[in-house]
Amino acid sequence: MLTEESKRWVNNARGVESIIIKSIVYQENLVGMMGLISSVPEFPWKEDDVPMLKVISEIFINAIQRKNAEKALMQSEQNYREIFNATFEAILILNPETGQITDVNRAFLDQFGYSFDEALHCTLESLSSVGSEFNLKRISALIRNTHRKGSQLVEWCAKRKNGERFWTELSVKSAELGSEKRVLAVIREITDRKEAQEALVKSEERFRSILQFLTDIIWIVDKDLFITYESPSSAQVMGYKPGNLVGRKGTDFIHPDDLPVVLNDFAEVLQKKNDFIPTEFSARHANGHYIRLEAIANNLLDHKAINGIVVTCRDVTERRKAERELMESEEKFRIIFETALDGIFMMLEDRFVDCNSATLKMFGCTREQILGRQPYLFHLKHSLTEGIQKRKHWKKSHRLMTVFRNSSNGRICGLTDCSLRPRFLSTVSNWEE
Repeated sequence: MLTEESKRWVNNARGVESIIIKSIVYQENLVGMMGLISSVPEFPWKEDDVPMLKVISEIFINAIQRKNAEKALMQSEQNYREIFNATFEAILILNPETGQITDVNRAFLDQFGYSFDEALHCTLESLSSVGSEFNLKRISALIRNTHRKGSQLVEWCAKRKNGERFWTELSVKSAELGSEKRVLAVIREITDRKEAQEALVKSEERFRSILQFLTDIIWIVDKDLFITYESPSSAQVMGYKPGNLVGRKGTDFIHPDDLPVVLNDFAEVLQKKNDFIPTEFSARHANGHYIRLEAIANNLLDHKAINGIVVTCRDVTERRKAERELMESEEKFRIIFETALDGIFMMLEDRFVDCNSATLKMFGCTREQILGRQPYLFHLKHSLTEGIQKRKHWKKSHRLMTVFRNSSNGRICGLTDCSLRPRFLSTVSNWEE
């Protein structure tokens, strides 16, 4: 159908014998007109020539469609490129057949230090650090698994252009770009996370090594006193097989006489009232006998990694036995000391620090009157002078014979054989008897 303008043009045309006009419509919109004009009467355009005009108009329409498609493709490519380069994560596109890199984004170039042209000549194998297990064989298997199983996620130790080694997380998936099969790889740097993990592993290994050689027992118990962890030394001290105490209640091994004290102190630990205050109790050994333990508890229920109460126990059985024997020995010594007929006294430097009852009787003093005083206060005058001379003469032997008098009646009460060392024990024989 001709427009009004076309009709006017036809009516005003001069020397035109015949004319054929075809409108060009694209997506229901009139985009133009196409016509054939003949000014020769012998060759007029006929109705049979209309199909040819239709074919020509369709060629024009196809050309318009192709042009619009190219324009849309260019716009799509531009949008893709902008998104591709705008992401902060490095992205590369691989040919699944050859493993060759066909495209990379700006983040990849910044992360690895290559130019775009240099990057296109790289492979995943050449980008792997020296000694990495990421070789051609593993890369080929990774790409195959991507096609069969979908996305793959692996940790990859890569290297920059300058040789610097760094850890990444490599996410690989199949994609179809422009009707071609490709492998899309997204690279996220995880060096900080990897170093933190390695540091944690080393720290745990160090912790385990320390625990392996500790003689103190370390238990972690929950708020109900169930053991959730035991150190290797627990088996050595308690005699139970390693791990045998885990899951059991700590009170099952405590002597009934000590249980009330332990439960009371544990209740205070739960309330954080007595952290690091020692509690002593008897615990049942695997052989059935009881050993003496000294325990210190630290409430770490709020600690995410521990979530329990750390109990450190030390075996004090031998120490307590030695203390009892020492007390018994001191008691025996005190009995001998106090019941001796001769006076016995101890001196530190030149002052009395202890004496028995016989000494007090000989000197006619109370304990308060003699302790802390110097010996010359009880010497005879001539004995004191003689003693000073003997002190010089017998200095090498560290011995001194001294005569003492009774402070209450002035009579000679005894003779002592003294050591001149800084601290010594001496005896006084009673001459009055």
